Amino acid sequence: MILKQPNAVLFDLDGTLIDTAPDLVWAVNQILTQYHYPNCTYTELRPAAAHGSAVLIEQGFKVSDQHPDFEQWRADFLALYAQNSFNRSQLFAGITEFLQFLAEKQIPWGIVTNKPAWLTDPLIAQIDFLYAPQIVVSGDTCQQAKPHPEPLLFACQKMQLDPKQALYIGDAQRDIVAGKAAGMKTLAASYGYIEPTDHPEKWGADWIVNESNALLSWFKTQFF
Repeated sequence: MILKQPNAVLFDLDGTLIDTAPDLVWAVNQILTQYHYPNCTYTELRPAAAHGSAVLIEQGFKVSDQHPDFEQWRADFLALYAQNSFNRSQLFAGITEFLQFLAEKQIPWGIVTNKPAWLTDPLIAQIDFLYAPQIVVSGDTCQQAKPHPEPLLFACQKMQLDPKQALYIGDAQRDIVAGKAAGMKTLAASYGYIEPTDHPEKWGADWIVNESNALLSWFKTQFF
């Protein structure tokens, strides 16, 4: 059955649109070295890249957020990362081709992330999108962040779109929860930053795609 094509496609940022883990893990390890802690492997920290600076520091230093030095470590990490957010990061494989197809079909797209704007905007500015996002909603754009649906509804309002006709793609359960609460169709990007304990098949997404390279072929099969 061919479903009605979406009137827009919205993406989560880290782990869905852009593979930011290389720069995030690098920055954590720099701070670990600075404070004489052992470095973590990329494989160990990659899944934490979906969950923000607090989780990265918790898992990197192997402490809770109640540690007396936690906020200092976190501040140092964020300052370093902000200056090095796109040295190693890149669009996931297949994303450029997917965006080109959306451009050909005149389907607008946007980004809805929990990353704060002061980190999101400089990162997006460094990417040469041939087909620019129509909207970028950061974690502090609205009063609520995902898993609350407000950022997704805000994006659709600004794009003058019906949320029920939009598709949201994300690699975390909160993305799917937010998308469903907003009335959107949802796609779980299981190629993203998935924890060993995560089970994307149980998130309630309408679809799952396991490889970023498969997004375009999946989209064509579903909607064209």
